[in-house]
Amino acid sequence: MNPYLQPSVLCNFDVAPVIKNTALDLTSGINEDRQKVAVLAAFIKEVKYAYDEWYVSASETLARKSGMCSSKTNLMIAMLRSIGIPAGYRLLRISSEAELFQWLLEQDSRIVWSHYLNQQNHVLTDVLFDKVMSLDLSKDTPYEKGLQKLGIPVAIKLDDDKPRLVASFDQWAYEKYSNRLNRKNQTVDLTLANRLLDKIREIGASRPVDLIM
Repeated sequence: MNPYLQPSVLCNFDVAPVIKNTALDLTSGINEDRQKVAVLAAFIKEVKYAYDEWYVSASETLARKSGMCSSKTNLMIAMLRSIGIPAGYRLLRISSEAELFQWLLEQDSRIVWSHYLNQQNHVLTDVLFDKVMSLDLSKDTPYEKGLQKLGIPVAIKLDDDKPRLVASFDQWAYEKYSNRLNRKNQTVDLTLANRLLDKIREIGASRPVDLIM
């Protein structure tokens, strides 16, 4: 039994048929697996990026139509597995997004958790073809465009010489969720931060003249 095709508590396509039904609808008429991956990747990428808790099921992310890297990756993997394409979670550490956090803090001084982060956790989708296809689908296009207009780097910087590929990230995600609850100085005010991420999207969608007025 291939562990990279199995459901889990978070990768819950076995108990949430909407995940498979959505994947089948999106890939209807497509026979080649790589093309199916491309279509699903385009869908997941445009799910709105938002700061989220770590321990979130795939069905919750699909219902909310938003999530951070771990949530969006988990939904992508659930969709892939639901239609028989093996995929796993690539767990790694990246350098802190210092420019973004500084901008957030300048907009709202209550968002202070970024002072305590030198590294961040990050999760990618690894599609397990003969040659592994790694996908980072975390940032939606309007968000990326807004970051670019603000001069904030879009690309992540890997800061991990031992990234891990795992079939289930349930325990890992639960530990990250628990750590956040136990460390007050790293507790993210999700609502405040996500309002500002929406502002970045608005900037991304604005015409140059709109930014001047």
